[in-house]
Amino acid sequence: MQKLNRTQWKFIGWAVCLLALAAGLLMITGVNKHEGRAVLIINQENYAVDDDQSLTPIELAVTELSELQKTDSFIRLVISKSDLEADLASNDQDIRQMVVDVRKSIEILELDENNVEILVTWNDPTISEQLANAVSKSYAEWKAVAINDLE
Repeated sequence: MQKLNRTQWKFIGWAVCLLALAAGLLMITGVNKHEGRAVLIINQENYAVDDDQSLTPIELAVTELSELQKTDSFIRLVISKSDLEADLASNDQDIRQMVVDVRKSIEILELDENNVEILVTWNDPTISEQLANAVSKSYAEWKAVAINDLE
């Protein structure tokens, strides 16, 4: 067996350091992210679809959710239904950053013709589930008010 010279040991040392750095970056940037999921069952009767309208009820629900997701008031409502609510008492800058972070963590997916999936990625599994459920509940409440306003 051949002995390693000084240059080879340096190379091995640098390789180990780079691997450790890469592992650390992975841990910081997302390995500890958890997904919370909620599924909305879309009642086709609650979505008025005209013959000339190009969106199906499920596409309309996804569009509505996506538009609501862009509003600070909807995101603040979602936050208020989670353990993150206590952080809403922070300063304005922290609240704005939390709204941005929560908004980025939400993904709306069309599962099939009757179901929309809400996926939330967060570093705490409890918070990710709470946020996914809060989006679902907040949308259902918003839709109920919208339907009542039409009647």
